[in-house]
Amino acid sequence: MTEGDEQLPFAAFSRASEFIQDARQLTNVDFDALPTAQEEQEEIKLLSGLCAMLDEYQEQSYLLDPSLEALVSPLLDTLRQNVRRPNPRLATARMQRLARLIYFLTKVRGAKTIVRFFPHEVTDLVLLVRLLSPSSSSPSSSTAPSATAEIASSSWELRYVLLLWLSVAVRLPFDLARLDPGTGEAIEEVGMRYLGTASKERDGATEVLARFYARRVPFAGSRPGWQDAPLGSLLKACEENLAKLETVSIASGLIQTLCEVVKTASPATLNTYWPQLYQLLAFLPAGAGGPLLAKYRVKLAGRLALMRLTTTDGDVPEEVEVVLGELLEGLSHTDTIVRWSAAKYIARITSLLPVSFASEIVDAVLGIFEDGLEDSDRAEHGLQGACFAFGELGRRGKIREREQVDRLLKGVMQRESDDGHEQALLLDHRRNMQTIGSSVRDSAAYVLWSLARTLSPSQAQLYAQKLAERLVCVALFDREVAIRRAASAAFQEGVGRWGVFPHGIDVLRKIDFFTVSIRHRAFLEAAPSVARYIPSEPSLSFATPDGLAHLAHLRRHPEYRLPVLNHLISTGITHYDPDIRVLSAKALGKIVSLDAEEHASGLVGEQIGKLATNDPAKLHGVLLSLAALADSTANVPAEPREELRAKIFSATCSLLASPSSRQLRTSHAVLFAALSSVASSAPVSCPPGSSVAQLSSNWFELVHLACEHQEESVHEQAGAAMRRMSETQCAALLLGEVDYAGPNRGKLVKVVERLTVFIQREVSCSPSFTWVDWG
Repeated sequence: MTEGDEQLPFAAFSRASEFIQDARQLTNVDFDALPTAQEEQEEIKLLSGLCAMLDEYQEQSYLLDPSLEALVSPLLDTLRQNVRRPNPRLATARMQRLARLIYFLTKVRGAKTIVRFFPHEVTDLVLLVRLLSPSSSSPSSSTAPSATAEIASSSWELRYVLLLWLSVAVRLPFDLARLDPGTGEAIEEVGMRYLGTASKERDGATEVLARFYARRVPFAGSRPGWQDAPLGSLLKACEENLAKLETVSIASGLIQTLCEVVKTASPATLNTYWPQLYQLLAFLPAGAGGPLLAKYRVKLAGRLALMRLTTTDGDVPEEVEVVLGELLEGLSHTDTIVRWSAAKYIARITSLLPVSFASEIVDAVLGIFEDGLEDSDRAEHGLQGACFAFGELGRRGKIREREQVDRLLKGVMQRESDDGHEQALLLDHRRNMQTIGSSVRDSAAYVLWSLARTLSPSQAQLYAQKLAERLVCVALFDREVAIRRAASAAFQEGVGRWGVFPHGIDVLRKIDFFTVSIRHRAFLEAAPSVARYIPSEPSLSFATPDGLAHLAHLRRHPEYRLPVLNHLISTGITHYDPDIRVLSAKALGKIVSLDAEEHASGLVGEQIGKLATNDPAKLHGVLLSLAALADSTANVPAEPREELRAKIFSATCSLLASPSSRQLRTSHAVLFAALSSVASSAPVSCPPGSSVAQLSSNWFELVHLACEHQEESVHEQAGAAMRRMSETQCAALLLGEVDYAGPNRGKLVKVVERLTVFIQREVSCSPSFTWVDWG
């Protein structure tokens, strides 16, 4: 796999049986016995292999679902058997390896999915509370202190798994008063104990407390009145911690717990505490506590607004308007997790608002979006947040007005060159050492995907051609694999729901999810395939002259060829990433070769005009494109081909006398591209009336510059240029007309000796090479 390529996505979890077999070797062991050194090494190797196997499916974790029960249940059964023993040994290396494997399953597939397979019996609740409680506060005197001590000294993965298990047991609908006295208080204490840890244990404790406070059955407590208002104790703890905000991890855990309670508790319980819940937002300023606390604050505010809307009729409450204002500000937060949460809750709240109020929210988000396009360097966060919001609003069908759709699509896919605006779908440039725009492009593709699900075909018809062109170009040529996939998904959604994209199904086959996942395949295989596209419908008319004429017309004017060429010229070969410039130039040559007589001449003249640039990256791309264009003219008739190549050759050699010569001397990439252009455009014979001496001096100076660089790639390209010239020109051009009295005196012999080595290397690799008769 070449540099810049990405791994193809999987189609299924094909290694399920291998995983189950290897995992069985970790469960079918004696957890009380100490393993030998060899066994320890083998088990560690097995665990590493299983974790690596799961990591491969991190982005496609849903593929585990058909086999998930077979993967998880044996591990949980083994864990339960060991935990339920009278004196369990939980701090052993084997138990920790088992817990680590279960944790990896929750990491890849998600804890919410894995907990469905956890055991759920009443006896499990008592056991887990005893294990996780400090020995001094255990609800029963029968707690084994050794087991509690082992839990404290075991790995965090084991404690996290046990907390998840406890969160499942807490959901069981029975009265805690039937268990040991003080069980309710003990559960709360366990949750609070691990809530302040800055690790995954906090997430487990959050689940425990959220399920505990949201219970719809009575609590069993020992403090007077505690069982009547368990949520009040959580609110009081939140107020105390947020007022001081000394420990961010505890505050984050408390707010996270409160968010889960608001999500799962009954409306009757929450309405009782509405004033205290809303007041908590004032205790926590929007910019305090870091991104994690800001995320949970947005979640809490959004859920409170939703709760308020579902319990009131008539006008929109003032509290909801305040929350919406804060959520709109959250779209420009510096952290993605905060922007994403704000966008989701803006859309959810908007779906419950009156139509006129919802339209105002969409206009407000459009204002953020358009302001960001005017200054994308400073407003990238706001652009992505606005696109997130549009995606969620569009998915819920809240962007319907024609004016709003026009403004949105204009910003997403149309470039406003007159006033300096940029389009979100192609926002990609570098600021200092930082790249700008990948998050915006990804979210812009999400916007188009969501609009395809709600806009009618008649609404999309006006933009069909432009949408298809933009999505095809992004799916083929974007630098990031995730964005290429997102654009492909948006194109697929548009094809399936609208049916207005030109030749949509046939083009979709060429830019499907798997093809665009590999960068060089997208550039060098899919792009030429789309550009040469011939629809299958005319195939029945091939037998008639009219049918053949129609086919020839389609070959000259396919719908996607010009947009693809324009994208490569304007964006690809001028990209800040040199790998993208190289691939773009190669793709340009392949596409132009489909109809070089029509496209090559104009593109050559356009690119030669850009050689005056002082930007080394742009000069590098222009030279690479000229080399590719020279190669693309192989099937053009001899006279126009040699004319075009002579223009390229002359323009490349003339760089030595231009201000761009500095880039040739200082940048090995630019010199490599110049030598490539020379090698590709070398004249087959001396044009009549041309100055052989002048021609040889120009190109030879470029070769001489290569000898001053240390990079091997430049040396090899200089050898290729020398070889091409020696093959195509007469001996007089190569040696006979060289002025030995000129500035190259004393250097020529050394240069020729070094280049002879390169030529000999080419001879050994190319049996078809023919030596030129120098005599």
